[in-house]
Amino acid sequence: MAAKKSAKKKSPVVKTPVAKASTKPAGAKVNKSAFIRERADKKPAEIVAEAKKLGLGISLTFVYAIRGAAKKKALKTGVGAAPAATASSGQLASAEAQFRSLVIRVGTERATEILRRLMAE
Repeated sequence: MAAKKSAKKKSPVVKTPVAKASTKPAGAKVNKSAFIRERADKKPAEIVAEAKKLGLGISLTFVYAIRGAAKKKALKTGVGAAPAATASSGQLASAEAQFRSLVIRVGTERATEILRRLMAE
């Protein structure tokens, strides 16, 4: 008869997670979509160049996709289309709808800058 060998139990191998090096700049996390929407007045190539300087990986295709989605959303919610108004309250609502549409197109930062200039005059 052959003698049985005692089975040695192997201790499980525990892998410790290793932190990956981040390519993002230190500080606050940047939302790429918001970054693009805030620069609605700039050309897509300018946005990509500016993002590259900040270390953000944004492509021209991504810029076009975000802008297309914003336009689609504006059409869906009816922000861009102002109804014809006959009464003064209707005209006010129409003007407000146009203002909101322009803020979306220009971006909040640029719209705030324009408003500050108007208030200073």
